[in-house]
Amino acid sequence: MDEKLNIFCEDQEIYDDMLIRLKFNCPDKNCEVICDGWQDLKKHVRREHKLWLCDLCVQHKKIFTEEHKLFTRNQLDKHYMEGDESGFTGHPRCDFCRIDFYGDDELYEHCRNSHEQCHICLQAGIRHQYYIDYNELEQHFRNDHFLCFHQECLDKKFVVFKTDIDLKAHELEIHGSYISGQRAKQHEARRIEVNFISYGESIRNRRRNQERQG
Repeated sequence: MDEKLNIFCEDQEIYDDMLIRLKFNCPDKNCEVICDGWQDLKKHVRREHKLWLCDLCVQHKKIFTEEHKLFTRNQLDKHYMEGDESGFTGHPRCDFCRIDFYGDDELYEHCRNSHEQCHICLQAGIRHQYYIDYNELEQHFRNDHFLCFHQECLDKKFVVFKTDIDLKAHELEIHGSYISGQRAKQHEARRIEVNFISYGESIRNRRRNQERQG
């Protein structure tokens, strides 16, 4: 039992073998070099073998150092974009940031933290649809949902509704006094317009009467 490494082995031979495997051994089967760390190992395989390690696999894959694959430059590019015959389909990329991630979970976590999602679409079962920032998301709200255009709600952000009925209910509840004020202004404008027309009509009528009398 090694309390420092939290490893329990049945006998000393297995323990000794485990300690060797925990070192930074070169993955090349014909190479017995043991490096001082990941950076030293990466430099070694590039310098001595003209090969590369996958940084994402090194960071996330829970295997011994010697079990990692070595790639040529072209093989590494294919590994990132397409994967390999083992069923691995490549490291996914954030198209907004042009950053690669180890797997879908890491990509989705990045997108949730760094980009925006539409909560209405999520409720409708549309997952993993992201927008680069809130400006893009707001444009989606304007085009596909029912956004409240009152300035205080635009400033708050995310005040958007699934249906026009929901939006109208919100406007009545939150912006009722504003709507009433706007209606009063519209009524006053119509009254002034009617009075103006009536006044003009009275002038024309007076002129007609004067012409008849003349």
